[in-house]
Amino acid sequence: MAARKKYCFRSREDVEKFWRSVRDIPARTRRSKRAEERYALGLYLFARATYELIDFPMTVEEDMDGTRSPDFFVTEADACPVGLEVTRATTQALQRKMTRAETSAGSRVTPVDLDDGLLVRESEDLWCRQIEEAVNKKLAKFNKYRPARSYDLLVYNDASSMLWDRERTLARLRQCLRNTRTSAPLLGKVSIVISLDVIYDVDGECRTLPFVNLESPEGFPDLGNRVEYAAQKAVRDELHRSGSR
Repeated sequence: MAARKKYCFRSREDVEKFWRSVRDIPARTRRSKRAEERYALGLYLFARATYELIDFPMTVEEDMDGTRSPDFFVTEADACPVGLEVTRATTQALQRKMTRAETSAGSRVTPVDLDDGLLVRESEDLWCRQIEEAVNKKLAKFNKYRPARSYDLLVYNDASSMLWDRERTLARLRQCLRNTRTSAPLLGKVSIVISLDVIYDVDGECRTLPFVNLESPEGFPDLGNRVEYAAQKAVRDELHRSGSR
């Protein structure tokens, strides 16, 4: 029988505690897949808890030996468990460039590097294709997953600084996902991590959940801590991109 670890959350405070325990991970080239998945899960749950989008109590089961998918099973209140699969939207070429940036002193990855000089519209096309490909890759595996009512997908994208119009690009992606659903009845909510922000339920409710929202500071009793963490992450990311240690 596959080994599983269970996390129990009864409040936003429990979610925040979990997020704090998983948020500091090594540079991309030194982190484990498990650490990356927990980081994405923690950020996703923290965003949902912040905007009161979780029905507590909630439990999350994690497959510990990596032999069965999805990565997590989430149960909220009295609802049926839902699978949650974490996946990265990227390309091999992008990964090679980011690896060189983290291992070569003085090297940098800029939006132009990521997109090979493509124009804004072409950059949007690339971003949408990466998300679509990540989703379709997982859809093909649903019939091999541990049975669930549905499977939510949490997609994170390495190229968070790409030059694109977010609203226009999300509108296009929403339509693509809606077309996909006609042949994927088990597909649940698709959400995207962009830097520290979460786009929740892209082709459904489609809510942007900012990690920091300076226009509504009253909604963030921990605003100072969030700003500090965001600044620290920006510095770490820049050091990683420049190849510093």
